[in-house]
Amino acid sequence: RPDARKTLPVLNAAWEECTACNLGNYRKTVGGAFVAGEGQPGGIMFIGEGPGKEEETAGRPFVGQPGRILRSAIELLGITRYYITNTVPCRSCMQDYDGEGQPKYRKDFKTGVQMPVIFDLPPSTAQMSACRQRLQEEIYIIDPALIVSLGPSAAAALSGRAVSIQSENGVAFSVSIPGAGRRASLTDKKQAWVRKVRGEFLVPNEQSTVEYLIVPVLHPQFVSCKRRDERWQNPVQMFVEGMRKASSTYNRYMFEVYGFQQVHRDLTTDDLQRAMDNE
Repeated sequence: RPDARKTLPVLNAAWEECTACNLGNYRKTVGGAFVAGEGQPGGIMFIGEGPGKEEETAGRPFVGQPGRILRSAIELLGITRYYITNTVPCRSCMQDYDGEGQPKYRKDFKTGVQMPVIFDLPPSTAQMSACRQRLQEEIYIIDPALIVSLGPSAAAALSGRAVSIQSENGVAFSVSIPGAGRRASLTDKKQAWVRKVRGEFLVPNEQSTVEYLIVPVLHPQFVSCKRRDERWQNPVQMFVEGMRKASSTYNRYMFEVYGFQQVHRDLTTDDLQRAMDNE
C-alpha cells in the first residue's frame, strides 16, 4: 500500500533486489542495472514498457534511440517539468536462435569474445503485474498532473484493459491509483455510513484512491522502426499528434486548476523527423 512518507530513494531501495518475476533473477545473474525513473515530480510522467540494452548499461531510462526520440519531442514541445520511467525497471530480453534451433553468437570486436545474440522483448503481462505495486507507488510519489503512456503495454498495465493505440492515440482517460490511508464507505445493504453490530457502531472503510489522467501515445521504438514510412497517418505523424494532444491536455489542466499555462511550443512532423535524422 502506498505510503505518503515514502521517497523515491526508499521505494527504489525496497525494490532493487526484487525477484518476484524472472526479470529480477536475470538481472541479478548478468549484473544488469535496476533502471529507476528520473526527473521532476508534479508535471508530466512518461511511462514506457521497460529498459533495453543501452538503458541497462547506463542505469537510466530512455537513453537509447527510442529515448532520444522521446527526449527530442519533449524538448521541441518546450516541456520542462517531466519524469520518465517504465512499467518494469529490469530488462526483458531473450537469446536469439537460428533456423535449426541453435543459439546465435557474434564476436565482440573490442574483446574478440563470442557473445550470445540477445534481443529485447516487451515485458509480459505477468512481469508487469509483479511490478504493478512498485509502479503505483512511484506514480503516487511523483503525483503527476498528467501521465503519458508510451505503447500499448504501458497503457494496459495502467488501465487494466487492452488499449488500441491506433484508435486511442492522444485520447485522455482516467485511472485510479491506491492512495495513502483509508476512507469511509457505504454499507452494502442499506447504503449507510454507519452500521450497528452486536450493539457497537462500526464505520466501514476502504482503501483510498487517487484519480490520474492518462494520454496514450505510440512507443518511440515503434516510431523509430517506421521512421521512413511516408503514408498518411504514419507512425511519426501519429506520435507527433499524440504528443501534441498530451501537451495541450496538460496545459488545459494547469490553466483550469492553477490559472496559468506552461509555455509549450508546437511540434511538427518535420521537426521530429529532422531531430531523428540528426541523431
